[in-house]
Amino acid sequence: MFELSPHIDKNKIFLVNLSEIEGRLDPHFYSPKFQNLINKFQTIKYTNLGSLVYFSNETWNQKDFFDNDFPYIEISEIDITSGEIGKIRFISKSEAPSRAKRIVRKNDIIISTTRPHRGAISLISEKYDFHIASTGFSIIRSLKSNKITLKYLYFILRQNFTLLQMGQRSSGGNYPAIKEDAKKPNNK
Repeated sequence: MFELSPHIDKNKIFLVNLSEIEGRLDPHFYSPKFQNLINKFQTIKYTNLGSLVYFSNETWNQKDFFDNDFPYIEISEIDITSGEIGKIRFISKSEAPSRAKRIVRKNDIIISTTRPHRGAISLISEKYDFHIASTGFSIIRSLKSNKITLKYLYFILRQNFTLLQMGQRSSGGNYPAIKEDAKKPNNK
């Protein structure tokens, strides 16, 4: 069996057994910080996000609704410290970017799927009800259970341990993204 020197930084250089490979070959996915987190979760009872929530696929065809300008929420307008939405731009329907398609409603939780580990996550207040958001957001519309509240889920999604999980599951080059159907880690 091959072993690394004990003097090597195991967060920068590490080994993975072939039996631990989950179909991804990028080393980032197998970083020890992620494995340590998975090991901690295996000691407690947890539920995967997909079994707790309903995601919204409600879209706007860029023709119906709004006379000329529409309110648009971009990922860059989410304050990653507070979760608050910054400046809302009103864009002319004729100049609408192709990604301006997602309808958000009061109490939706919007999560940036582009670099999700940054924490661009917001809980939609009444002020932003029926605004249009980028397709770069995943939108949680409601819960499948009353064991938690949307506000509690919002706070959990913004925690470092959750952002780490999103970071692990992200893939891509300059703008790693996570898909709504990203698989959970193998429980061995």
